[in-house]
Amino acid sequence: MEKILLFQIKETEQIRRLAARMKIKVCCIDTNCYKETLKSLYQGVTVPSEEYQGDAPSESLMVFCNIPEKKFDKMLAALKKEHIYPDYKAVMTPTNANWNILRLYFEMEKEKKAYGLSGN
Repeated sequence: MEKILLFQIKETEQIRRLAARMKIKVCCIDTNCYKETLKSLYQGVTVPSEEYQGDAPSESLMVFCNIPEKKFDKMLAALKKEHIYPDYKAVMTPTNANWNILRLYFEMEKEKKAYGLSGN
């Protein structure tokens, strides 16, 4: 199933419209699910665990799950055309599928700093 997971995204309805044209499902994830793994959120099966009650990261995140390359490229072009620029974009992989969302945010921030992309 092709799916995009959204975290802290303001342009949700615009993204839903773009994705619907490509038959991609879009799910907005609440901050209380940030301890869940990416895989469980993608599958829609949350594991009974402690809800996350801390502060949510301030950055927006969009995760592309099981989307073929052509659709992925088309979606990225559509986002750019609509001037939708999430802070982070990621693709679910066999490695990060087992990470919780907080770890994914941490890794994205680490990568951003490693490439000198931080606003500092």
